[in-house]
Order: sequence, then C-alpha cells, then structure tokens
Amino acid sequence: MICITTIDFPDTALRATLDAVEVSIYVLEILARERVAELRAAAARRHAARAPAALPVLAIRRATADDNAGIAAIWNHEAQCTIATTETEPRTLAAQSAWLARHGEPHPVIVATSGGEGIVGFGALSPYRPTLCAAVEDSVYVRRDRRGHGVGAALLGQLLDLARARAYRTVLARITAENAASLRLHARHGFRVVGVERQVAFKLGRWHDVVILQRLWRR
Repeated sequence: MICITTIDFPDTALRATLDAVEVSIYVLEILARERVAELRAAAARRHAARAPAALPVLAIRRATADDNAGIAAIWNHEAQCTIATTETEPRTLAAQSAWLARHGEPHPVIVATSGGEGIVGFGALSPYRPTLCAAVEDSVYVRRDRRGHGVGAALLGQLLDLARARAYRTVLARITAENAASLRLHARHGFRVVGVERQVAFKLGRWHDVVILQRLWRR
C-alpha cells in the first residue's frame, strides 16, 4: 500500500516562487537573445573582413594601339612565369604592336578594362590552321590580380559572339592540362574535349600535355 502525502503551501509563497521562476526564464531569454546578437555581429565582422571590396564595373571593347603596353604586360608574365601559354618569349612593345596589327577584322582582339585600373585582361581570335577558314582559335588572359572575378568569362563570351557574327563554324582552344581554371571556363561556355597532345610543350622545367577543346555550332 502506497501513501501519498501532499503539502499545501500558502498561496503567497507559491505565488512568489512562480514569479521568481517566470522572472528567471525572462532573464534567460533576454541573455540568450543578446548572446545570439553578439555572435551574429561577430560573424558579420569576420565576413566583412574577408569579403573583397566592390570591384569597378567591367567594360569589354576592341583593342587599340594604345592598349599594347597593357596587353604586353599581361602576356609577358604568362609567357615567363605560368603555364597559361606554352609560349616562353616575352614581347617587346614593338613585337606587341606587330602582333596586334596582324589581327585584322576577321580576327579581333578585345580588352577588359575596369575603372582606373587599366587593362585587366585581353582575348583574341586567331587562325586555327591556314587551310581551315571556318575555324578559329581563342585565347584569353587575365591579369593575375583580377583572376576569379569574372573577367575571363566576360572576355570568352564576347569572343564567342564575335566568332558567330563572323560566321565561323567552330572555335577551338589549346590549353595545358594543368590549367584547370581555363579548362573549367571553356567547359562552362560549351566547349568539349576533342583531343590531347601528349607532352608536346616543355616549360618551367617539365613537359606538359595540351588539351584541345572545341565549341561547334551545328547548322
């Protein structure tokens, strides 16, 4: 047999206890909200510290003779220091001027500019093979401090528009196999791998494969 004994507290004591509990819960809720606000503010400060400053608006236009120095500066870094191109020779201003002069209307050169930063990238269409008049090769180079900010995508998109406007049937790209950023960029613009040239380029002390990608407009 189990006996249950109840204890009756005076109403005033019970009321005081309940009031104290209610106040405690209220205070805890306030403290919790303040703590959450502090954590969110700290996270926002960390994000602001990591986030890059807003970049000036990007503009794409046809290259002119005044752009030769800026183009050469980008090219020379890639030729001497990276595998973005298999070429190894830097261009003097005279050589760069001659290169641009060879790119007439069928094979345009474009540049990307951003505010007062000068040229932040350039791209070009070039003949792919002398006898393949319906095909061109694209090239895109971005200044190293502006990579990852959409410059390459803007340049390549414009080059594809220019190629279609000139009735080219296909655009090809030759990219070193280690240049993952350029391979991804071209894949996002509809290019497909059509071949690999094994160990054809020696640069920076080692041999490199070159991947051939193609964007074909079917008619």
